[in-house]
Amino acid sequence: MDCAVLASGYLAAGSVSGSLLQAFNLVVGTMIYIPFIRQSERVRTGNFWEKSRDWRHP
Repeated sequence: MDCAVLASGYLAAGSVSGSLLQAFNLVVGTMIYIPFIRQSERVRTGNFWEKSRDWRHP
């Protein structure tokens, strides 16, 4: 059975506390991943500009 994120927490725990715990875990997980995504974007953007400079001035 496919459920939405917070609905599955409610169904698994049988109360709203399951949904609240799932929402908390989702926020914590997102906060952990944000710095890595930003670093990845910086690396990709930097590589793009380095390659474009090499292309214009061989």
